[in-house]
Amino acid sequence: MIGNSATYRFFPDAGGSKLSPLILFLLFVTVGVYFICGQLFLPVPVLVLCIAPVVLFATFYLVNGESTMLGILILVLTLIQLKSAHGEFTIYDALVGAFLVGTLFVLFIRRICVPEKYTVGSTQYILFILYVVWVSAVGISNLLFAKTTLEWWLRDLLLLSPLLIVPPLFLSMDLSSRRDRRIFFGVMVLNWILCFGLSIVRLRASFLEVTYLFEVSYSLINGLNGPFMLIVFFNLFLAEKQKKRSRYYLIGIIISIVAVVLVHNRTFWIVTPIGLLLSVLTSEKAERRKAYRLFFRLTFFFALLGGILYLAFPLLRIMLKLFIAFFLSSSNVRTDASLVGRYIEWRHIWSAIQESPIIGYGVGSTYHTYNWFGGYFYDSGYTHNGYLGVLQRGGIIGFILLFSAYLGFIKKGWGLMRSKLLSGTDRALLRAGVAILVLLLIAMNTANLFSHRDILMYIGLIWGYILYLSKSLRSDADLHGALEHTAAHE
Repeated sequence: MIGNSATYRFFPDAGGSKLSPLILFLLFVTVGVYFICGQLFLPVPVLVLCIAPVVLFATFYLVNGESTMLGILILVLTLIQLKSAHGEFTIYDALVGAFLVGTLFVLFIRRICVPEKYTVGSTQYILFILYVVWVSAVGISNLLFAKTTLEWWLRDLLLLSPLLIVPPLFLSMDLSSRRDRRIFFGVMVLNWILCFGLSIVRLRASFLEVTYLFEVSYSLINGLNGPFMLIVFFNLFLAEKQKKRSRYYLIGIIISIVAVVLVHNRTFWIVTPIGLLLSVLTSEKAERRKAYRLFFRLTFFFALLGGILYLAFPLLRIMLKLFIAFFLSSSNVRTDASLVGRYIEWRHIWSAIQESPIIGYGVGSTYHTYNWFGGYFYDSGYTHNGYLGVLQRGGIIGFILLFSAYLGFIKKGWGLMRSKLLSGTDRALLRAGVAILVLLLIAMNTANLFSHRDILMYIGLIWGYILYLSKSLRSDADLHGALEHTAAHE
């Protein structure tokens, strides 16, 4: 398969030695916990001295058999916080991030530049590369005329780095290997558990610090982790035939539902059920019946559990009322304070877009807006709308490049789902990925997802998995055709 095509070594005299899986696992846990926690314990100089050499060594020394573990390290590295402990993004953070991303990207350049081995072969990915080149080049003008700083220019590039690194990574993986699949998906589950556990810790700490209940911070460490894993577990549950594995997936579904609630984000509360519905509509008839039974059982379970908690625990009763009131407030599209603030923000960024509609302003750019809550004007590089954010960065040209790539991956994934060569698990994961890409298009109306590095990691995962399946199916089809040709001649 794909992962067995070639082996690369940085040190000629490495002697064929490989890093121990235990050492790699410990590296993953150490680096993963550090970055998920967001640089809470160590300053940037320690990061440079301790973490960067590990990544550099792993990048160039790992051989083909451990490419999956290298991928795990990179996926965790994309969770790095783009701010210091004091909440300010500095030039030191930018340089460290650029060093890490550049070091990791070298490996993929070496692989991609061997046409007969590791070509990306994806128009969609090339379009995204062109988008990055475009907004980077346009953003240089901001640097030349001192309209932005180097650290903010680098910061915007680092935000996009998961989509640069993760998709090509799948070309060096061999997910047909049972061991590699277990390691890769096992670490994704571990990442899910870490994010969920740390969000509970944050929620508890917030309860102890605030004076009023509405001040409690409910957000997860990684906002998309819960919805993403919920849709993945749901599709795996529908496709699974073994009762034992189905129980595991059901546990994952229940925990992920709790995680979605803890996100305390009305957008994800609305779009996650839409993603589940899309999964049901694109599944087979038997799977749809299984989904309807699951919906009924989960509704009964959570209704019963919610009723018991509502009657027995006054604090949970107050929290439940607060959650319901927060969700229902989204219907007040004219008077909701959060929405009014966004309307004002959108008017200001639209005015900025009209001044440069074709080419935009590039990475690192800002626009002048008004803070309705604080009553003051300020310059911002973020807007609560993905479509306006892309127009502001790349103009019409960048908008076409980026969303042509994004929609192209949805179309490619949809086409792959109809292949009869896919296994049930691959089809379930692909169906989950396409559903997530579609629901994120809806979520982009109220959030600029291309400025959230954690969300881009999951988008990169889906893009990479689509690339992997596409290339695997082409290889299988070529092999099948060669066998038929040989049989015909015999």
